[in-house]
Amino acid sequence: MVAEASSPTVFVGVPTLRRPGLVRQTLESLVHQTRAPDRVLVSDDGSSEPVRDEVSAFVRSLSLAHCHFHAQPKPAFEYGQGRFLFEASKGSDYFVILHDDDLLAPSYLQVAVATLQADPSLACFITQAGIIDAEGKDSDSMSARYDLEHGRQRFPAGKLPILGPLMESGLFPISGTVFRRRCLEEVGFVSPDIEGNFPFELDLLMRLGAAGHSGYLHSERLIRFRYHDESLRNRLWFNRSIIENLIRLLRKFRFEGKFERRRKKLLGFNHRRLAAIQLTDGENAAARREITSAVRTNAISWKNLALWPCITLAPGLTRPFLSRRVLAERARGRPAESPARENALRSIRPGTTL
Repeated sequence: MVAEASSPTVFVGVPTLRRPGLVRQTLESLVHQTRAPDRVLVSDDGSSEPVRDEVSAFVRSLSLAHCHFHAQPKPAFEYGQGRFLFEASKGSDYFVILHDDDLLAPSYLQVAVATLQADPSLACFITQAGIIDAEGKDSDSMSARYDLEHGRQRFPAGKLPILGPLMESGLFPISGTVFRRRCLEEVGFVSPDIEGNFPFELDLLMRLGAAGHSGYLHSERLIRFRYHDESLRNRLWFNRSIIENLIRLLRKFRFEGKFERRRKKLLGFNHRRLAAIQLTDGENAAARREITSAVRTNAISWKNLALWPCITLAPGLTRPFLSRRVLAERARGRPAESPARENALRSIRPGTTL
């Protein structure tokens, strides 16, 4: 394999919102890289003016070349922030979105760039990850759980196709992943007709996977993901817009074999859950259409088959049962982990019967 040019450029975008203390730590992890990023853009998505001023001042104080701060004029959410940062990265060879509560080990970018330069067929680079708590302390138990939930021990280090591990266990994350920018350009980055937060990560990675691209998994834990009460995953509740976006996205793809069965299973599940929400909200006709779509999409699901006559023939009797479950999940604010990952691919908790 012929190596690429010896002087690639790395763009790192850091979307942030109301986390001046945490984003400082994230940016400090970029300052200490043995291979410095060539451009860094911190994009605030609607913090108060004092927070924006604090973060902007800190960005100006950094010893990072071409590091800038931008305040979005109105909330852009994950899709808008991602599109903004991708557009700003034009001319760069590598593109990184680093969330404002995650940390890179000092050698991260150096190892990533060397790996991607050595094999131009790779679309992205990831590493094993450690989990830290709100105070930044490493948690072996949370790291082990993350490994288990995301299949981190199931796949060997080295070159891997994106689609299989993504659909099977959500191996590939978005934060910290170093993408070859031209590969993202080739697949269109993300869907132009979807807005909001979810399913941005699944959208981007599924497009790469569907195009047959591969990534590289490095064996060392060179990135740390922070789990805390203010995590976005804890504030995106079970709701209609997320499910409608997932349905819209999953309809765009067709696979073969087990990956197509997986897609249909997930699509059928989301049709079923949307039907439950619509019935709860008194939209009987819409609920009938959605549960019918669920059955047509995945007719081997006994839950789809069981709910179809209940919703279509006895909506009044069924509504109290489904409403209790829907409203209970809304009240709990069920963590909505990134849909690219295993828990959200299942999109269901153990014991849930919807």
